[in-house]
Amino acid sequence: MNRIQKIEHRQNTIRQALIAQLERTPIIELACDKVGISRTTFYRWIHSSNEFTKAVEKSMTTGREFINDLAESQVISLIKQGEIKAIRLWLAHNSARYANKLELSGTLVTEEKLSSEQKKAIREALTLSSVGKHAKVQKGKTDREDPQG
Repeated sequence: MNRIQKIEHRQNTIRQALIAQLERTPIIELACDKVGISRTTFYRWIHSSNEFTKAVEKSMTTGREFINDLAESQVISLIKQGEIKAIRLWLAHNSARYANKLELSGTLVTEEKLSSEQKKAIREALTLSSVGKHAKVQKGKTDREDPQG
């Protein structure tokens, strides 16, 4: 094996180790440190090879999913211990009843009359957005009447 082939072989070995490291820890700085390369080298490899870029993206996705699984298992462990912050976090992100809600109120004035198709589309959009559960539209009015007229 000549000198260039040895370098290419060593770089390929490091690239494979880097890909494997990113699957466990999807943080570029940490993965580069683990395999002994600089971030500059990493980004040079990214810019020079589409194949390497795709492999990095895939391994980063796998790594994030792995970390997400670890985090979820820790949250579940805290829930089992009765930690109220973990319980609130879980409910806010996994149950519509406890999710953060956005309430909109106000009056909309239009100069044009809506067609029946437009009215139907608005009713459907409100229903799908869950706003329809709180403000019923009937004959162009809502259940919240404007006190000034």
